[in-house]
Amino acid sequence: MDPPPGTPTAAMRVHINDETYLDELIAFLARVGYRSEKLGAKEILVAPMPTSRRLEVLRLDLDLHLRAWEVAHPDACATQSPGA
Repeated sequence: MDPPPGTPTAAMRVHINDETYLDELIAFLARVGYRSEKLGAKEILVAPMPTSRRLEVLRLDLDLHLRAWEVAHPDACATQSPGA
């Protein structure tokens, strides 16, 4: 998941507690404007489209979307890791 040349990456790692929800989380994030790439059974690399906003704002935006997704999936937990 490479950004366009010259664009700083704002990719963030997200860990999920239950791998059975991973594909559903990826689909949800795609609907709200994020590209995701599986890194493992319980981890994805997430990048916003477009990547022009400040990193702090992007992290907050992603966290809000993860919390909304968790409300619909009370058995699941998705957390961001610091750094990409």
